[in-house]
Amino acid sequence: MIRRPPRSTPLYSSAASDVYKRQVLKKAKEDYDKGQYQWVAQITNVLIKANPNNTSAKYLCADALEQLAYQSENGTYRNAYLNTCLLYTSPSPRDRQKSRMPSSACKKKKKKNKKKKNK
Repeated sequence: MIRRPPRSTPLYSSAASDVYKRQVLKKAKEDYDKGQYQWVAQITNVLIKANPNNTSAKYLCADALEQLAYQSENGTYRNAYLNTCLLYTSPSPRDRQKSRMPSSACKKKKKKNKKKKNK
């Protein structure tokens, strides 16, 4: 059973809400193992909206969406699931430290400067 924070605690309180979020994430991991992917995708999406930096919720949601895509017979739904999965697993374009390019493509090639001799 999931313990909810007391009503006197405001929603932005980090102590109570973090405990609640951890309990929800633990329950979502258990349900993922049981195969309830739709519920896991929905509840982890709520956790991601509450804290966009929650990487464990992002990866769990991406895994659930990937499983839903594998089970989907409709191509439109499959593409929607996989695009959302890609959104959660790839770095943000606003993040300047990480690149979407593979690390081998990011390496700069050293150019040899040839000095032209003045005649």
